[in-house]
Amino acid sequence: MVTKAPDPCSSMKIKAPDSCPSMASRAPDTSAEVQMLRQEVKTLTDENSALKREVYQLRKRASAGGGGAPTKKARTAGQKKKLFEKWVKALHRECKKHKINNGFGCEPFSAALAETGRWSPEDFAEIFSGAGEKVQPTPSNKPTSVITILQFGSYEDVSSFFSGAEVTIPRGGYEVQIWRRRNFSKSYKNCDAPAELTGMDVHYNKSKHILSFQFSMELKDVSDW
Repeated sequence: MVTKAPDPCSSMKIKAPDSCPSMASRAPDTSAEVQMLRQEVKTLTDENSALKREVYQLRKRASAGGGGAPTKKARTAGQKKKLFEKWVKALHRECKKHKINNGFGCEPFSAALAETGRWSPEDFAEIFSGAGEKVQPTPSNKPTSVITILQFGSYEDVSSFFSGAEVTIPRGGYEVQIWRRRNFSKSYKNCDAPAELTGMDVHYNKSKHILSFQFSMELKDVSDW
């Protein structure tokens, strides 16, 4: 009789798996981290608020003249004189470049000049405060405009303004180019003609810091030329 060999696996006892640990015991404790992050956020918020207050105070002091960049020194009398002399020379140069086509009689024209450098409101006030007649902005003419226009309605007004800097601006002695064209032919330069100064407008754009001039000129009679 054949005896069946015992199954070695039948004698082995299979151990039941331990029960799964609870999720609470496996998950990390984050309450401390959350508290730490909240504290960091609060600290940063407080620092940001402090910086905002500091910037506000700095701007307030700067606008009141109590802080910020040092105040620019006023021009000396000699510097003002050189500035006004520069404008007189520039007017002569601009007139020499000006072309009038078929000019006859006493014709008015404008000679435009513009300062190349930036002019701050303080620079403008230093030279032009109380000068001329303000035509813009006024309560009745563009009261919110950023462009200031000062008008000097006669040669005497212009001369008085320049004499304040001990500079003489002549009434005459300016020359312009007279050009002619006949029968649809190409225009040609006929001559240089004399012109006189009759007034001046000053334009200042305070947002762009641009200063410019419009000199009112009058061409003398050249009907015989």
